[in-house]
Amino acid sequence: MLTWAIDLILAALKWPLAALFVVLTPWALVDCWESLSRLIDHGIGPNDFLMGALVYFVAWFFIFRSKWLGSYLSTLEHEVTHAIFALLTLHRIRDIRATGFDGGHVKYSGGMGNWLITASPYFFPTLAFILLPINHLVGPIPLFGFILGVATSYHITSTYLETHTAQTDLKKIGALFAWMFLPTANLLSYLFIFAWSEGGSEAAFDAIAGVFSDVFSD
Repeated sequence: MLTWAIDLILAALKWPLAALFVVLTPWALVDCWESLSRLIDHGIGPNDFLMGALVYFVAWFFIFRSKWLGSYLSTLEHEVTHAIFALLTLHRIRDIRATGFDGGHVKYSGGMGNWLITASPYFFPTLAFILLPINHLVGPIPLFGFILGVATSYHITSTYLETHTAQTDLKKIGALFAWMFLPTANLLSYLFIFAWSEGGSEAAFDAIAGVFSDVFSD
């Protein structure tokens, strides 16, 4: 019953949230750029977020763009992200499948499903967001900045490849909603990661809160 309630609430919030994210876009873009600029100003070192992001991007450009090497892992991460948001909205996972060439799927039960499950891989950097609490809870991970940069760059490149007009997920949530919601959702995700890289978890949450406060205070 609670799962149905969550799905219905998300259905009711879909378009108001899309409209809000359109309004947030300029502030999210400015804050994201400023946070990234501060990381750039710190320089690029071997244990640096930007170094990890750059190394993965170069590797992706020359190697991992190949379907032979990159498709399975990309599909698996994509389907795992669907599954995470299904679980977060109290659905039960029945099956998860990923292949290198034939796509994948997540089957779940409970409720009626919701757009957040469908849209999640297109704005949520799963690997990066798994790393953040682990590093926070267990203590500093060796080369954490570099690894986080790799994970973030991976999400940027995989999202670039997966976001196209033939994508069934995007057809399901609707092209208009995707254009209204996903750009700002991505900006907020990256802002969170950039701010965490710069100043830790408190800085990350403050950065997101700052976007909303800037909008409503202006």
